[in-house]
Amino acid sequence: MLIEFCPPQPAREYADQRWGLVTETVRFLKPVVAASGDHVDATSDVLIVNGLPLAPIQTLDSQGRELPRWKEARILSEVEFFVVSDRVPQSFDSRYFGPIHRDEILAVRRPLITW
Repeated sequence: MLIEFCPPQPAREYADQRWGLVTETVRFLKPVVAASGDHVDATSDVLIVNGLPLAPIQTLDSQGRELPRWKEARILSEVEFFVVSDRVPQSFDSRYFGPIHRDEILAVRRPLITW
């Protein structure tokens, strides 16, 4: 499942500096990797979901800029979703700005074709 959302507040400053975007109009589209009741741990250099290592957590982007960082380990509430792109190692996602609240979701998308 993919969700479409506006960048949450912790991501806006970085996104604007990185891509020069008007972040109020930009939409992110990311796959959900964890939801209500899942345990997410982003306190080390690897994201762990329900005890399984999922993705590395970088400190710098490809241009050498410091990435924002969500450093928590906890169970997601019934209104939170954690999004991470497993196909794009440098994806700017919940590893850096934290969970997405249900109220921030603009649409749920399903891919027609995958490979």
